Amino acid sequence: MGPCVFVTDVDGVLDRHGALIAEIGQADAPLASVGGQDDITGAMDAKVVAARLAARNGAAAVIVNGRVPGRLRAALRGGPVVGTRVTGPRAVAPVTGGPRQDTPATAGSQSAPFPVTTDALS
Repeated sequence: MGPCVFVTDVDGVLDRHGALIAEIGQADAPLASVGGQDDITGAMDAKVVAARLAARNGAAAVIVNGRVPGRLRAALRGGPVVGTRVTGPRAVAPVTGGPRQDTPATAGSQSAPFPVTTDALS
């Protein structure tokens, strides 16, 4: 499955202070309150909902600023990109202490094809 890139006119999901949130996981707080302090509304809320769904189903998902030259191309190639990576469920080792067993829903979700950075890229 290829990357799932959501394009917007800001660098990704921002917290209430305007700082970029580099990663949102499935276990984070509900959408309207990521991290318990950040409001996600309007079109960004819809992007986060869709990105979480894609990530939950095994796709690499990232939200990037499409107005910055080269950003979309970098995201589609899975390279380093400024944006918000949305991750799927993480596989957990069994309680018995046996070897880790990925299920189809979590297989491959450990990888991070988008090395997300908050540094400005040219």
